[in-house]
Amino acid sequence: MQRDYEEADLKVFGKLLKKRLWLIVLVTLLCVGAAGVVSYILLPPVYEAGTVVLLTQVTDKTPVVTQKDDLNTITNTIPRIPVLTMSSYLLQIKSDALMSRVIAKLNLEEEGYTPRGLAGQVRARADEGANLIEITVSSRDPVRAAEIANTLCLEFVLYMNEKNRELMDQSIAYLRNQRAYVAKDLAGASMESEKVRLNDTLVYLDSRIAKTQVARSIDLGSTNLVVISAASIPEVPVRPRREMNMAVALVLGLFVSIILAVNIPARRTAEHYA
Repeated sequence: MQRDYEEADLKVFGKLLKKRLWLIVLVTLLCVGAAGVVSYILLPPVYEAGTVVLLTQVTDKTPVVTQKDDLNTITNTIPRIPVLTMSSYLLQIKSDALMSRVIAKLNLEEEGYTPRGLAGQVRARADEGANLIEITVSSRDPVRAAEIANTLCLEFVLYMNEKNRELMDQSIAYLRNQRAYVAKDLAGASMESEKVRLNDTLVYLDSRIAKTQVARSIDLGSTNLVVISAASIPEVPVRPRREMNMAVALVLGLFVSIILAVNIPARRTAEHYA
């Protein structure tokens, strides 16, 4: 008997849906049409252009120098080519300084761009296993998206190279300061063993200064970033996802229309008996 009741309910439900088919079709078409109007007319298309940068020199940890280290340890912790972490590179990509350089390069200030606003259009993702950074720029103009992405990539390389050279200059200045302290101690030393130790330290510092200056002069600070993929002009927008929006609207329209088709007759029946 329970099975008969279930079959009877299904038959009633089927007849009800068939009777209200016009309502189901109407509501579904309205939902799909609304989604189409919003996706194709109201929402502007957004394009994305991406570039890829290879880091040939990267580390997981930044060298730490403490005041307790002796002179040789301190000088050994100063790299000839400064090494930054992957996280440091990602933070620099969306920095105000780099955004300002891109805006100035492309004259984007005339279009109302600001460093913070431009940073909102930029997404950076790191593939630490391959030492790659993918830079993606979104814009309503596909040509502008590619221009910003390529300019940002090139300015990022130049900016980091400048930072590397600045750090190398700081290393040279630090080593020279240490040499001055050691030379002063050597001038006041009285014991022969102390003079020998300080003189060896001077020779070592002179060697480190010379090597760092050579590295600086041949621009070794510019070899850790390489652009391996430039951005091309995107042809298809990534947003809005029109087909997906209309598919969701179709499912939602069917769901809502079936609920209406079932509930409207039930309410009318209740009102009739009342």
